[in-house]
Amino acid sequence: MSGFEVNSQEYWESRFKTDWDTFSGREQSVFFANIALNLMPDDLIEEIKREKYEICDVGCAEGDGVNVFSKFFDEAQMTGVDFSQEAIAKAKQAYPHIKFNCASIETLTEKFDVIFSSNTLEHFYQPFDMLEKLMEKTKRYVVLLLPFQENPLYPEHFHSFDYNQFPLEYKGFNLIFSKEFDCSYDPRQFWKGKQILIIYAKQSVVNFNKLFLSDYLGTLSTDYTKLKSEISLLNESNSSYKDHNQFLINTNEALNLKYEKLENSFRKDVKTLTDELQLSSQLNKELIELKNDYNLLTNEKTILESKMSEVTLKMTSKIDELGDELKLLKEEYCNNQIYTEEITAKYYEIKGEINHLKHSNFWSIASKYYYLRDNFFPFKVLYKSLKIWKTSGFISLLLALKNKAIRIVKGYDKPVPAPTIKFEKIVEAVLEKKESGDKIAVLPSAFEFDELYNQRTINLAKYLSKNGWIVIFVSWQWSREEQSKQDFKEVINNVFQIPLYSFVENLAHFKLFSKWKEKKYFLTLSPEILVNAIPILRPLGFNIIYDILDEWEEFNKVGQAPWYSKAIEERVIMESDQVIAVSNPLKDKFKDLRSDIQVIGNGYYGDLLGDSQITQTNKQDDIHVGYFGHLTEAWFDWNLIIDSAKRRPDIKFNIIGYGVSNEIKERIQYLDNIFMYGKIHPSELKNYVRKWHIGMIPFINSKLSNAVDPIKVYEYLYFGLPTVCTGIPHLKTYPMVRIAENDSLNFTKNIDILYNDLIENKFNRKNVIQFLEKTTWDARFSEILNTKKNFLTELYNERK
Repeated sequence: MSGFEVNSQEYWESRFKTDWDTFSGREQSVFFANIALNLMPDDLIEEIKREKYEICDVGCAEGDGVNVFSKFFDEAQMTGVDFSQEAIAKAKQAYPHIKFNCASIETLTEKFDVIFSSNTLEHFYQPFDMLEKLMEKTKRYVVLLLPFQENPLYPEHFHSFDYNQFPLEYKGFNLIFSKEFDCSYDPRQFWKGKQILIIYAKQSVVNFNKLFLSDYLGTLSTDYTKLKSEISLLNESNSSYKDHNQFLINTNEALNLKYEKLENSFRKDVKTLTDELQLSSQLNKELIELKNDYNLLTNEKTILESKMSEVTLKMTSKIDELGDELKLLKEEYCNNQIYTEEITAKYYEIKGEINHLKHSNFWSIASKYYYLRDNFFPFKVLYKSLKIWKTSGFISLLLALKNKAIRIVKGYDKPVPAPTIKFEKIVEAVLEKKESGDKIAVLPSAFEFDELYNQRTINLAKYLSKNGWIVIFVSWQWSREEQSKQDFKEVINNVFQIPLYSFVENLAHFKLFSKWKEKKYFLTLSPEILVNAIPILRPLGFNIIYDILDEWEEFNKVGQAPWYSKAIEERVIMESDQVIAVSNPLKDKFKDLRSDIQVIGNGYYGDLLGDSQITQTNKQDDIHVGYFGHLTEAWFDWNLIIDSAKRRPDIKFNIIGYGVSNEIKERIQYLDNIFMYGKIHPSELKNYVRKWHIGMIPFINSKLSNAVDPIKVYEYLYFGLPTVCTGIPHLKTYPMVRIAENDSLNFTKNIDILYNDLIENKFNRKNVIQFLEKTTWDARFSEILNTKKNFLTELYNERK
């Protein structure tokens, strides 16, 4: 921290901006606060709570110690003060429910019942001058936690405290309590030396008649008065044995010296032998490892030699094949040369005939006719109108003129810009695939394509590709600058990923697919930018399907789905040929708009998850309950899990996922039965699940949770996990699922019921298997695709 005087205000501002967190400053504040609470006398703690004294932590840094006190006392009693603006700003951000002031002890205007200061006075050359200022700001008590008998001094410390430095009476205050604590015995090791708690009380408000020596020094290890009395009696009882006692003492000392020499010699010999034995054991282990490594290398060498021999044979065979292919290519090249010469001659022959035709009178008259017909607007309209009248009748002509007027008003007939190069390449690749299937689906998604990610739109793309569809997978972009390595690539067979803005900017070029047999546009989101594609794709013959995955309106209210508009979602529901919802609450929400909404829930892919029915079924002392998924406080009921963990230490909560706030991390850090594993790839879930007894979905009861059909419930059941759930009542019809209330007593009671049923094998596994057969992704998507076309599609096709 060069450039600033140690312990100056600039010094501490810089510390809090740069390395306070790096050197565990926040954890150290929590550590010292807990030490102070443990050392503080019970009667003082009870008095503070009973009288609701106001407490001020002077030199509170980023407020972590104040937060510890606020949980022990009432947070309304607490105020944190520090002269660093940076520290106070961070404290207010981390703990907005606690009062913090930026001030020095000199500028502090308020007085408090209790002034507390942890590890601050040692930073001053004259600490007792600062103690006097602290006493001026308190009505009753000054409580200090200080480094004790510190030697050598820490670089930031200017004073070392010892017994002889604390007067019993000082500036109208009396020392009423002191107690030491050796931090070297604490496993966290945020301070290696001793700390001492010192409490001064104002003489005018405290009764000192009740104080005893123990209040100053704690418990004495020996009753020295009694010991001196016993020694005096022994000396007076029999002086005649003094000489004999002295002889025994001298003899004992001589024997002790000999014993010590023998003991030291014996210890050296034992240590030498122990070291030699350990070295020998280590050498034996290394020798065994070397032998094993040698054997492995020998085996690998043999395998490699065998593989090299196979590769050599294959390469020789391949070279022979390539030689044969080269001969065939040479022959084909020669034939092509001959064919090219023939074509060239034919070309010049035809070109001559065309030139002769162009100079004829017929060509002159015909070219003028076609020019007027195709470029002069009245002739152009008249020609097309007569053609429609002749082939389809007068009514069809009127309908065509009406549709043309609508398209001109809405701007659909504006000149189409040329496709981007990357998009053009994707179109070429898709058109080449037409021979393998005459069906194309456009599938926008909130995710990039990941073959191993268990998500509805990704699984739909995989299903379609397996069943002969070409899929344009549109990945979401928040801005044009957002890029993905998978954009403009065939991510798996028949599935091509393009970014959102490339899709909407090249919509007009989808007319290249208008002659394909089947065309579908799947919407699982309703942002306006995607909904506006409907009137462009529908005239090209695309069937519009809206798949309602979530309660997007409620997501928007909790800060998710910023693109959501209620009017736009209602518009897409009305304009779609087919509307699907994953749950009955979502269907009921829009029943006034449409009565033909289908409920088709989520599902699972067993191939993605790996082994099935791997749940732990043996009875154990602890019950292991697991969860995987998003952990946002908008729907995950953290209060329920924390209260349940406190109530039942025998239930181990294993949580996999992401989105945990710092406040929640702080609340669970001291709970030994909550285990956080972070984000795990779906293919690795089985390695964790095999240790669990029960799955859980602890969602807050809300419109958001009531509408979801969580994919994880199918995955839990596939693994064989009975499941306890809150906030999603419609899951009560699923096998091995219990719906609990959002309180820890009822929640843990349902866990016990599921655990006992699992251990006693009371579940009907046949029902579970039948349920899982009907809820695979293949079964779900087959149901979607086999639904009859909506009347809107038929009506539009007839009008075309």
